[in-house]
Amino acid sequence: MILLFALASMSHCVSSHFCPTEQELLEAVKERDSEHDAAIMVRIEADNPGIFFVTERKQKTILSNIICGEPHMDLETTINCSFTAKYRGMIAYEVATLKRDGRWRISDYNRVERNRP
Repeated sequence: MILLFALASMSHCVSSHFCPTEQELLEAVKERDSEHDAAIMVRIEADNPGIFFVTERKQKTILSNIICGEPHMDLETTINCSFTAKYRGMIAYEVATLKRDGRWRISDYNRVERNRP
């Protein structure tokens, strides 16, 4: 009986048949971060013509406290997950809506950031 509870507590999803793995969630977060950084650079370069910016995010991202709910009833390829993303200089607490279309992508999210000591 104890083994059953231990196995059940290892999963971070309510519905194990439709759930991103930790690696898939990490890839979705990194893709979203890259798109966000690119959009910021486009905006900065538009505001500062003639200046060329080069950025590369060399941050290690670690996810923890991952909890995913049930798939949405009307959108069976969508699920909500909450997690903590730890970056080199900050910690981000997030609730994200993930959509699966071949791979997991973050379609919407709410985020609270805190600087790391």
